[in-house]
Amino acid sequence: MVQGSTSNIMIILSVLNAGMFLYILANRRRKTAAGGLALVSFLTLEWCISITLRSLTPNPATAIFFHDAKFIGAALLPVAVLVIVAHHIGWGRLAHPKNIVLLSVIPFLTILISQTNSWHHIFRRGFHILYQPDGTFYIDAVNNYWFYVHCIYSYTLWGICIFLLLKHYFNQANPSRLQTGIYLIAIIFPVVTNIFDLIGWVQAYDLTIFAFTASIIFFVYAVFFYSAYDLVPLARIKLVDSLPNPIFIYNRECQLTDANHAAVELAGMGVGAMWGQKREVIMQALPIHPMDPGLPDYWTVELPERKNLVMSLESQTVTEVNGKVAGFVDIFTDVTALEKAKKKIEMIALTDKLTGLYNRYHFEEVMRRKDEEKTFPLAMIMGDVNGLKHINDSYGHAVGDDLIRRAAAAMKNAVRSDDMTARIGGDEFVIILEDVREEDVLRILETIKANCGKASGDTALLSICLGYCVRESPEQPMEEVFRRADQDMYSRKASELFLY
Repeated sequence: MVQGSTSNIMIILSVLNAGMFLYILANRRRKTAAGGLALVSFLTLEWCISITLRSLTPNPATAIFFHDAKFIGAALLPVAVLVIVAHHIGWGRLAHPKNIVLLSVIPFLTILISQTNSWHHIFRRGFHILYQPDGTFYIDAVNNYWFYVHCIYSYTLWGICIFLLLKHYFNQANPSRLQTGIYLIAIIFPVVTNIFDLIGWVQAYDLTIFAFTASIIFFVYAVFFYSAYDLVPLARIKLVDSLPNPIFIYNRECQLTDANHAAVELAGMGVGAMWGQKREVIMQALPIHPMDPGLPDYWTVELPERKNLVMSLESQTVTEVNGKVAGFVDIFTDVTALEKAKKKIEMIALTDKLTGLYNRYHFEEVMRRKDEEKTFPLAMIMGDVNGLKHINDSYGHAVGDDLIRRAAAAMKNAVRSDDMTARIGGDEFVIILEDVREEDVLRILETIKANCGKASGDTALLSICLGYCVRESPEQPMEEVFRRADQDMYSRKASELFLY
């Protein structure tokens, strides 16, 4: 290589690349694309330093060593750039760690073969040292077949990057066309100059280093400066990532391409571990389960620190201008407070205000459900408070209301917690019992009577007339069970000594 002015230029470029590398590292947490850009900058810096040291050394053997060292950066650069492009166009699955490893196989083999070429000469056959009258020299490499494998593979990756960016640029639904154009310039410029260098049009300078230095400047502008004035990246960073709603974004093949911070927190794993996974795999991995198999839109969270959290799921299809499906978005929303309020309203609607028991509306709904489910065995107990009108007339409605509350407690405390007890009228109560026999019902009637004796006050004696009916078969209508229990109650009432 020509020394002197070339060395000075390479030193300047190395310093510039080092400065940009440090700048990217200092700001990488603020931008999603900065991680890949930092790798691109580091590989370019390694390439630049190798060429600089090659131009500085007066020893041809040392110059050959640094000439081979540049392939560490040159081999891996296309893969790193492809990762940036994949993130930009929304093809996150392409940047999945498994895919990156596969894409890096040939580059790593290139590094290994180029650095051990003196043992096997697979990468190149040798070098021609061309001395100049002023004492400087050129290094002319005689390449072998693996060098061309490296070139074909690298240019294929570069071509894929350019193709993807061009397709994305001309996509009418692309909201960041200018940023895509900057990426295109940043990639095409070094590819063209590298071709010039490869075919030997310019021997005194390695134009690729100049081009990649300019390329990183374009990348830095696109990632760190342009996005600050672009509504879409700004909204993505400031709005979507700051939302408390977990958001999962899938491509048209239902593979995960992006997720915000809340989604990553919910999943309990990094985005990289989820990238490229099918939607059904992601849903199975999330610590959630549907509240009701028939209602897949509501889910409860199983995390201990977020116990009893209820989330709703809204799935949206993203379409392009021409109507073609571009992808899918799942948005989870915390509806815990709403669900609690809903349950409270439902409880108010189904509960008798005076006694706290279920009301007639809920009783009729249970009757309808038992008919549909054909629940059997089943029994029903009817109860009517004796002398309530006399108590109201003699002692006032406050005493009568207290008597009703004590009657409700006497009946509810005589049955199991999952048995339904309801107040269906002013002084009428009903109990629906499942999985019981007639002897069980008779025992419960005795318990209710005993409870009434314990609950009687100084002012009013609590007495409840009771009747019952045991369902004879699953086909027997619940309305008939209710009617027969009611008739049994009134027949008993007529035969009692105290009639009011």
